[in-house]
Parts: sequence; structure tokens; C-alpha cells
Amino acid sequence: MNDETVKARLALFRYGLVVIVVIAFSVALIVPFYVQSLAGATDLSGLVQFLPIALIAAAIVAVIMVAAYFGYAAIISRVPHIPVTPSSRDKN
Repeated sequence: MNDETVKARLALFRYGLVVIVVIAFSVALIVPFYVQSLAGATDLSGLVQFLPIALIAAAIVAVIMVAAYFGYAAIISRVPHIPVTPSSRDKN
């Protein structure tokens, strides 16, 4: 793979990892609040209660995603470039 392909793949992978961290934060914040609201609590103070938990969950997911990014970057940079050879029908 050439450098542009590697950079493009890493950029797409980074975007996906950021999305995963944002979703993990959102789920860790909203699901406990929703369960609490089903139990009868209707005020928004539940969001403040679950904010530290959501931040910790997002931080843990972020650390895992950083490790995944560097692992993927190491693997993708080792893949040798395989030149494309024309097929027999291209020669005619």
C-alpha cells in the first residue's frame, strides 16, 4: 500500500474510534437516567449524578481505542505493497 492509502485508512479508522467513544459516553449517561426515570424520578438531577460514571466509561473506552489505533497502525504499515500486474486480456 502506498502512503496515501495508509493515511486514508488511518483517518477513517480514527473517525470510527472517535464515534465509538462518543457513543459509549452517551450510552453510559443516558441509559441509567432512562432507567431511573422509569422508576419514577422525573427531574434532570439524575444526569448530573451519572456524569462521573459516563466520563469514566468514556475514558476507559478511549484508552482501549487508542491501543486499537496504534495496533492497527502498526499492522497496516507492515503490509507490503503488492504491485498490480496486468491480466492476460489487458495485454491483447
